[in-house]
Amino acid sequence: MYDQKGRLTLADGKSFSGTILGEQAEACGEVCFVTNMTGYLEIITDPCSAGLILVFTYPLIGNYGVTTAHSRDIRAWAKAVVVREICSDPSHFACEGTLQSYLSDQGVLLLSGVDTRAVARYLRQSGNQQGIILGEQGKDSMISATGVSSPEQPYAIPASHLSYIPPVGTPKRDCKIAVFDFGSGNNLARELLKAGFSVDLYPPTIAVDEMMACNPAALMISDGAGDSATYINLSKSLLEICEQLPVFGFGLGMHLLAEAFGISTHKMPLGHRGSNYPVMALGKNLDESETQLTLINQVSDNVSARQYQERKAALYSTTTQNHGYSICEESLEGTEWEVTHRHLHDYGIEGMRHTRLPLWGLQYFPDCSVETLEEKAELSSFWRSIEQTGERSR
Repeated sequence: MYDQKGRLTLADGKSFSGTILGEQAEACGEVCFVTNMTGYLEIITDPCSAGLILVFTYPLIGNYGVTTAHSRDIRAWAKAVVVREICSDPSHFACEGTLQSYLSDQGVLLLSGVDTRAVARYLRQSGNQQGIILGEQGKDSMISATGVSSPEQPYAIPASHLSYIPPVGTPKRDCKIAVFDFGSGNNLARELLKAGFSVDLYPPTIAVDEMMACNPAALMISDGAGDSATYINLSKSLLEICEQLPVFGFGLGMHLLAEAFGISTHKMPLGHRGSNYPVMALGKNLDESETQLTLINQVSDNVSARQYQERKAALYSTTTQNHGYSICEESLEGTEWEVTHRHLHDYGIEGMRHTRLPLWGLQYFPDCSVETLEEKAELSSFWRSIEQTGERSR
């Protein structure tokens, strides 16, 4: 492979040097740092990473190689990957190749030898910025030509770029879930099928009447890239569906539900991109949640160690997240929505529900490596609502 010196230049002119590995010599996008120690393939292939230059803060990336079964999609969505060191000799029983080879095959630029923690420290002060990676052949004039210093435009995945993969498997129950795909629909459909549901995957441009003619029991809205305001023209359709079906939105899907009801979102300075983000489930109000937390921490002789852990697990979740927008707290006032989950680092809104209609949203997608999607506590009210709706229709 052809290697050359290169640099990452941010919109404010700050530059970081490294070595470009491979033939790709230029990439432009929003520069975001990622704190994962593992899971690099998942975030690179996550449609939420569309349009991003991912800077990995962990110093060695690629040490267990690439296993395509771990991919979130059939292609890589990141514009470029920036690392301190790339592992050229991975070790894992399921390894199918090196990360460097995978990125080369996918046409994703790889910049190595960068002090990625210095990049992260800088971005923590300045916030995420647009940036460009150029090889030594690139001219300074190319930076302005690519628009790196221009105001950022929200990135959305065109429906024509989505790869619709029919879910593989046989449903175990007579319950059909419709999924609006804004990027991560394939992964959501796969998890639903694993839980035994029948799944219909739709592009966001589907007509409401056409979807309802297939008689779904509920609608789920997948996560995706960019700002929900990009899809403001879908608000009327979503409101129409919300009056007829239980609806659950993940990430961008939650933001779309919020926008349909007049709740706004805002761009975060850094976003949440990484794993091990702590989230707390709330009671009916904050005071009740704090009381519940106090009770959990008061372990007595009447509470076994197992009961203590179960109660604590019901309150806390350790999550993996990849988003740059969040719900505006002030815009919830006077609405019929209430907060159900909070981020324990910045106290941001991680979950919400409608007080009158069967509508829910989560900022993250629950980990389904042990439990199925149906068994996740965050979705228990949603599944109960589907059962109740089915009973009323009989």
